[in-house]
Amino acid sequence: VTAPQPSPSPPRTPAPVGWGSFLLSVFGMLLAGMLVMSVENGNGSATAGLRLFLTSVAVGLIGYLFVALRWLQVQELPVVGGFPQRWHAPIVSFAFALAPLVWALWQRRENR
Repeated sequence: VTAPQPSPSPPRTPAPVGWGSFLLSVFGMLLAGMLVMSVENGNGSATAGLRLFLTSVAVGLIGYLFVALRWLQVQELPVVGGFPQRWHAPIVSFAFALAPLVWALWQRRENR
């Protein structure tokens, strides 16, 4: 009597992100955060600028996680889908990190 053979496991799909994507994402988030902070610092409040910088980086990390955990199907997005997979996480995290810029510009317009 022979023992039943275990069924082969399905092949693992490659991770959508790697260290290179992570480092590019962090660089993009920091760049977006500095841009957002510079807009807010135009209003004269350094603490508000720092708070917005940290918010920008946190929102960028959320975008990175969406791509890394495959919660966001990036290949289906018209703008990002045309890029190679290694660029998906940096592009999405940069775009997410720019989201607080909309709020900062709106506040700046309201204060005029």
